[in-house]
Amino acid sequence: MSRPVVARGRDLSSYDSNVNYGAYDFIIGKFTESDNFVSPGALDRARATRAAGKVFSAYHFARPGNGAAQADFLLSVEMPKAGDMPGWLDYEVSGLGIGFVNAFSERYHARTGWWPGVYANLSTFQGELQSGRGWRRPGQRLWLARYGANGPGVACDIWQYQGGPDLNVAYTPLPEMVIQSAGRSAEMAMVTLSDERVAVVVRGTDRRPYVRVLGSDGGARTDWQLIADVVLGSAVGATTRDGTGLDMVALDSDDRSVLFMAMADAERPQEVYVQDLQGTGTGGAPGITAVDGNLIASVAGVLPRTGEVYLNRWDRATNTWRGWWDATGQAS
Repeated sequence: MSRPVVARGRDLSSYDSNVNYGAYDFIIGKFTESDNFVSPGALDRARATRAAGKVFSAYHFARPGNGAAQADFLLSVEMPKAGDMPGWLDYEVSGLGIGFVNAFSERYHARTGWWPGVYANLSTFQGELQSGRGWRRPGQRLWLARYGANGPGVACDIWQYQGGPDLNVAYTPLPEMVIQSAGRSAEMAMVTLSDERVAVVVRGTDRRPYVRVLGSDGGARTDWQLIADVVLGSAVGATTRDGTGLDMVALDSDDRSVLFMAMADAERPQEVYVQDLQGTGTGGAPGITAVDGNLIASVAGVLPRTGEVYLNRWDRATNTWRGWWDATGQAS
């Protein structure tokens, strides 16, 4: 018995034009290929899909090589967002092998918290990737191509039933396939940088902080970088805010450095840490700024001084704090 169709979609590459995005429930757009090629118009396709209120997903055309590195390359260009489907590994080149699929999938999952889907035509799937060979994880989606038939041939989530234009139907409801919240975390801080750039800090699924820089148009300028556990700074007193919030800002006028400030986690309440992240950009944001190469941090007081604001100067030359004082200049 065939499964009911629950959504209709189309996959696109740079060869497609004059697309009516509103005519489909979902769009899967080509973003990258191998480890060095970005499909022209990839960002425009993603933007148009989301603007039409439709579900978007990116696919990566795999070439022989390092599967993990190719996953990194895709994610350096397009990270999945809440409301998207996770990305797809387009397995069209015969002989890539399950080892490649595993390496790509594991790196993608480690970086995002989501398993990428896998696309293949039916004959390639049956010859090289058939279920039972140990590559498919729980929740990892399958997208099969088979033209001129009355079905995909094996159970799958999406069936590409026509090529040129490439048309698809989904058997798995889209709400079950889309990302309900960002894989890393919804907890983030953003700041506008020089040259219309935006820096984003998120706390990962591993609870460690990551930083990335985007252009104002949403395109990636840097890949996600783990903010190392080694930090500069010293504990602040009990008069300062505690919690797990993240703040970051780029500081230096030489456009080479970002300074990151993180409130301590639950194991070290009421401590603040600062780290210099080289090579990401410049700018400013509430909570942390720079004066003549020195860092000025601000935090809100807690009981009994709730509502007061305290400042501290971090001397980057000596890696020391001056000490906290309140906004009126009185020693705290």
